[in-house]
Amino acid sequence: MTTPKANSMTETELSALEARIKRGQKTFIQVGLALMEIQDSKAYKKLRDFRTFEAYVMATFGFSRQRAYQLIQSAEFAVEFKKLTGRELANSKEAEELGKQLRERPPEVVKTLL
Repeated sequence: MTTPKANSMTETELSALEARIKRGQKTFIQVGLALMEIQDSKAYKKLRDFRTFEAYVMATFGFSRQRAYQLIQSAEFAVEFKKLTGRELANSKEAEELGKQLRERPPEVVKTLL
């Protein structure tokens, strides 16, 4: 899932996304989507001189690349889940657990559960 701004992020936009992540503003979904936008745009390389996404998230936010990807996946899943069910998930842990459970089931079974 690539964002529309993926190739044209500005310093101001990157700073705003970083601030959102640091504050954990509103929901894990916003944090995950902001991380995805930063990763897709490669702004951490272009505007912050980090060679890797892993180094960037560790230095900037204090969490691992694995945690960043968990947040991104949880956000993507939560957005899709809401589109399908109209229900919002409470937190990233709920999204991770439900996503894992659904991935382990055949698609035809998942459709009946939603």
